[in-house]
Amino acid sequence: MVCGIPSSPRPGNTIRGYRRRVFTPRPADLLAVLAGGFVGTAARQVVLLLGPTAGLAVANLLGCALLGILDAILGSRWPRLRCFLVVGGIGAFTSWSSLAVQGLSVTGLTILVFEVPAGVGAAWLGRRLGTRLVRLGRTRT
Repeated sequence: MVCGIPSSPRPGNTIRGYRRRVFTPRPADLLAVLAGGFVGTAARQVVLLLGPTAGLAVANLLGCALLGILDAILGSRWPRLRCFLVVGGIGAFTSWSSLAVQGLSVTGLTILVFEVPAGVGAAWLGRRLGTRLVRLGRTRT
């Protein structure tokens, strides 16, 4: 499943009798990812004005929290919005690859040791918040 869109089996794609699922992206989904990536990259550059180390930490932790919230709210609904916000937007906003490069120094290693668990915690908290928002929305309607 990519962007919340189930993949479909194609004839002849079998491995020992099991059908493999193959995802064929639609042009509109690719455009949604590209547009989200543009927005996410621009937002990341704004956050990096805080400084390279602090800005990167803020972007990664905020991205983890937003990912948890969006995952709970969107689920597998609204696949194109999921492509735009989650795959493109959050994917471009966060930068775990830059974090890995920073981990090559002593200061970067310290950041890495604290930021990864904090990111998982932020995603967990975001998911809980998103789940509560969904429940709150259901009780009001």
